[in-house]
Formats: sequence, structure tokens, C-alpha cells
Amino acid sequence: MTDTIATTQATAGAARQWATPQVFGTTLILATVIPFVAAGAQWLTGKTVLFPLQAVIAYLAAIHVPMTAYLLFDRRIRDMMRSRPIALILVPLLIFAGCFAVFVATAAQRQQGTASLLVYFALAVLAWNLWHFGKQNIGVYSFFRIAQANSRMVPIEKRLIVVAAALGAMTTLTIGGESYIKSYASHESFDGLLSLTKYVTLAGGIGQVVLFGVVVWIIIAQRARHNWQSALLFLLCTSYFAPQYLIAGGAVGSFIFACNTLGHGVQYCAFLGFHAGHDYEQHQRAGRDPARYLMPVAFVVTALFVSDFYLSQKLVSVSGVGRVVARWFGSPDGLAVSIRDAILTGILLNHFWLDSYFWRFKDVQSRDWMLSRFSFLFRRPAET
Repeated sequence: MTDTIATTQATAGAARQWATPQVFGTTLILATVIPFVAAGAQWLTGKTVLFPLQAVIAYLAAIHVPMTAYLLFDRRIRDMMRSRPIALILVPLLIFAGCFAVFVATAAQRQQGTASLLVYFALAVLAWNLWHFGKQNIGVYSFFRIAQANSRMVPIEKRLIVVAAALGAMTTLTIGGESYIKSYASHESFDGLLSLTKYVTLAGGIGQVVLFGVVVWIIIAQRARHNWQSALLFLLCTSYFAPQYLIAGGAVGSFIFACNTLGHGVQYCAFLGFHAGHDYEQHQRAGRDPARYLMPVAFVVTALFVSDFYLSQKLVSVSGVGRVVARWFGSPDGLAVSIRDAILTGILLNHFWLDSYFWRFKDVQSRDWMLSRFSFLFRRPAET
């Protein structure tokens, strides 16, 4: 009888614990396949999705960026920042200052359609954005192999995902070139830049085909290391930007980029969600403790605040912040919009910068944090 009760309690506890390696791994596959599903649907139907769905995709794609702020609720992240005040406190402030300097300095030229500097700055930001997408797939694939209790990612796999990230950055001109020129410097000439676009896109497309062949060959040669799930995810991670090359330009290309962003954002929120939902400090406590709910609550509160900041603007309006700051400078034409864009770009670049430190497994402090917060993946059988 006692054994039956104990078994029932253990089963109930396991059912309540949704943060499992199996759920984690499945979530990563579903997130990574998003751009391929979107591109396939567009290719089969020849149509982009309806605008309301595009708006939802754009929101879900963008919402993950400021969610980096959620990690500041984690004591060990704050300790990490205090131990590296220059890299993790001063540099983020300088990034914001740099964004304000660029956008404020070019506000008048932007109104006149002559802000050439802003075009090149925006292209640099987009290239870093795409590189960031690709580099995150290293962590996605590495964590997935751990979740599947497979052997760790080997160096050649990491290098190939880095190559894929570089190929993704090569789509920068195709995605943003004409759009940024039209928005910021329509009265300037960029003939050289536009002519370069087709050659860079062609070289990147050829590189993507070659990379696909190499990855398939490696999967076959090292098939003993793979099950079908790990082989699929490795192929997805190294081909993450293939849909962008297949559907390169215009509104459809922008839609595929949005879906790439969405897939990346779902990956990221999956990591944060499992961080919030996994009671990683349960071994330090006996009995129930309200503190175990702090991280899930912090995750939800951060998500709601960010949603308001970007969308409903009932509590905090990013455009309103831009107007207030613009008034400090006498409210010249176009300055409020430039300040708004400076805020959003600063948040984006700090997301790239901070995450490059927080999720750096080769760093001892970051690695210890990940081993603790994602212990449901790393825990050895003898410890369970």
C-alpha cells in the first residue's frame, strides 16, 4: 500500500514537472522549422499570408528582443554583470549612447532623404541581427543533443553552423538595401551598393547549396551519432537561411525574414520559459516555498510590460518617450521618430551584446549558470 501511494505521488509530481528534456527538445525543433514551413506554404500557394497574420508574426518575432531584461531577475546574472562592469554595464550604456548619436545626428538628413550614414548603420545592424540568428543555432543544436542524451556537438558541426550564420549575414543587402535607401536616403545614389547585392546574393546562394551537400554527407558519414531528430535539427540549423535565398526579394522576402525572426524568437523564449518554469533551486529547500514562483512571475510580468511598450502603449509608449526627449531638444522636425528608433535599436543591439556573454558556454561563470538553471538537462542519472 505504501509503495502504491509513493508511486502515485511520484507519478503526479512527474506530471506536474513539464520542464523535461523531451518537451524541451521538441519545442526547439518546432521553433526552428518555422521559416521552412512559411517558405513552403508561400512557394506552394504563390501567396503571402493575410495582413492580420503578418502583424501577429511581426509581434511575436519582435517581442523576444527586450525579453533579455527578464534575465536580470536572476541573481546569478546580476552577479555576472557586477563581476564584469565594463563589458556588461558600461558597454551597454555606450551602445545606447552610440545609437542616440547616430539617429539624432542624422535626423535632419533623414527628413531630407539624404541620410546616407543611416543607411550603412542600418545595414550593419541588420547584418549583426542575422549573424546573431545563426550563432544562436549553435546553442540550440548543442542543448538539443544534451536533451536527447546524445554525445555532445563536435567541432565540425559547430563550424558548419557558424558558416551558415555567415551565409545568413550575406542576405543583408537583399533584405534591407532598397528598403533602407528608400526610407533614409532616397535622394542619394547607391548604384554601387545595389549592383553589389546581386553578386553577394549569388555567392551566398551557391555557398548555401554547397553547405547543404556537406552537411548531408557528414550526417550520413556520422550516422551512428544521430537519431532522426538530431539529424533533422542539424540540417535545419545549417540551412536556416536557405528559405531567404530561395525567396530573396520584395515583400515576400521580407515576410520570410520575419518568419526567420519568429523562429529565432520562439527558440529564445523557449530557453527563457524553461528557465522560468524549472525549479532549479528545489534541492536547496525543504517543503513548499513561495520563492519558487518568483521566476515564472518575473517572466510573465516582463512579457506583459514589453507587450505594452511595443503594442498597446497604455502604460509606456516608446513613441511617447521619443516625443518627450525630443522636446528637450526643442522638438525639431523628425527628431521624435529618430529618438524612438534610437531606443528600439539600442534595445536590439544590447540584446545581441548581453546574450553573447550570458550564453557563452566556454566561460566558467556563464557555464556554471547554465548548468544550474538547466540542470534538468545536465543532471546525471545518479543525481536524479
